[in-house]
Amino acid sequence: MNAAVDAVARMLGLPRFVARSALAAAAFHVVFVGGVTVIKSGTNALFLSRADPSRLPLLYTAVAVVVALATTLLARLLTRRPLQKLLVEAIVVAGVLVTLGCLLVEAHLPGATGLLYVAGEATATSGSVLFWSRVMDGFSPRDQKRVVGLVGGGGMLGAAVGGLAIRFVVDATGVVAPMVVAAVAWVAALPLLKFVYRRNRDEPATQAEPATPAKPETSKPSTMSTTSKPSMRRAMAYLASAGYPRSVAGLVVLLAASGAATDFVFRAAAARASTENGMAGLFGLLNAVVGLVVVVLQVGLTARLLERLGVFLFAALVPGLLAVLSIVCMALPGDAVIGTAGEAGFWLLIALKGVEMAGAYSLHPTVVALLYNPMPVELRTQSRTLIDGAIKKAGAAAAGLVLGAVAAATGLVNVWTVLVLALATLGLLPLLRRLYVDALGSRLGRTTRRARAFSIDPSDKDTRVALERGLRSGDAEDVLAALDVLGLHWTPPRETLLSLLEHADERVRTAALARVPVHPDAALAAP
Repeated sequence: MNAAVDAVARMLGLPRFVARSALAAAAFHVVFVGGVTVIKSGTNALFLSRADPSRLPLLYTAVAVVVALATTLLARLLTRRPLQKLLVEAIVVAGVLVTLGCLLVEAHLPGATGLLYVAGEATATSGSVLFWSRVMDGFSPRDQKRVVGLVGGGGMLGAAVGGLAIRFVVDATGVVAPMVVAAVAWVAALPLLKFVYRRNRDEPATQAEPATPAKPETSKPSTMSTTSKPSMRRAMAYLASAGYPRSVAGLVVLLAASGAATDFVFRAAAARASTENGMAGLFGLLNAVVGLVVVVLQVGLTARLLERLGVFLFAALVPGLLAVLSIVCMALPGDAVIGTAGEAGFWLLIALKGVEMAGAYSLHPTVVALLYNPMPVELRTQSRTLIDGAIKKAGAAAAGLVLGAVAAATGLVNVWTVLVLALATLGLLPLLRRLYVDALGSRLGRTTRRARAFSIDPSDKDTRVALERGLRSGDAEDVLAALDVLGLHWTPPRETLLSLLEHADERVRTAALARVPVHPDAALAAP
């Protein structure tokens, strides 16, 4: 264990106690996502083989209602109970519900496959929301980007292991037995969470950077106290009244709707092409392949792509690929969904689903986690629980109802719905980028405790651009806040540094001097 911790610490440039915490979170994520993969592969195969696939849109709606109730309850409980304790309790309840659902299916209770499908989706979503909230709560903003890559890579490794496991055992065991084992594994892995430290309680006080001298009693008053008690009502009021969180919610809804549309066309085609065990094996193999590909992306490329492209171009990768694949699929002679486009059409649908899964399991959570940067810290966990839970599933339900209505009216299910939703997602991103920059600037402007008062990860290109804009503010507090977030290791561009060195406020000049390179150019070295 110590050797693994040392290796992670060296690889990611983290202190040992942070590396140990990240490794524990990644290990739990391997088990959790591996279990989710087995359970979802099983629930999909059971429902599609024993029920009418045309009822999938109604099932999406049922999942949305249950998840909305569950995540709203969780958001309320988060105002009263510690996140760590609530996560453990939720995982135990999830394991029990899935096991009970499997027993009902084995008893051949009418409607049991639908109930198990809903239980699997609801427990996976609720557990994932709470787990990622726990991860983001447990690490400082400067460690989050490196840790997210490791933890997300662990999840994709779990998807690969879980997918291969059900692929190779389903013919011998049937679909239900591996699902029960997966639910038990969730609970068995809970002790790993004890090693994920809590920043507010466990973080050493000595790790902070040298603070910029405070300006006595003349800084701008804060409009949002960072120590105020979080409440569900405040979180809901914030989501309803502010443009930026509404736009984040809109993006999450579109991503969920794209996932529902992709899922519908893929599963409608798969139901015509395979048996119950065959579908479970296909879904498991698809999860395994996607998991292995995304492990490489998450560990090796995610941080670099975010640094070079920025969060919004990175967010456009999956919807862009979905749009391209949809156009290619529509250009084929025949209909890939009903099987008249031949084997090429079915493989294109598999590729479409694989891209969507890569986004849903790994790339989208990374993007959305960064989009919470400008939101108030005391409302961030509740807002994330509502957006990633109830609001996200509402988008999937709305898409499901539309797809069901179209299928009922025309008798057709086609990939044009995926294309429309992917283009809508791409169209929202430029607006969201403008709102992100404005919201981040607003956070800098109204926070008096600066970097200690809110968590901002400055490692992606778009966030750095917004922070560098804050350096050009006429208010010294805005400039100091931006400098605190960017950190001492960040070297400003030459023109920016010259401007800061000539700033009217002595604190800004002092902070700028700390960022002068060891070997400055002649303009900076001149007296």
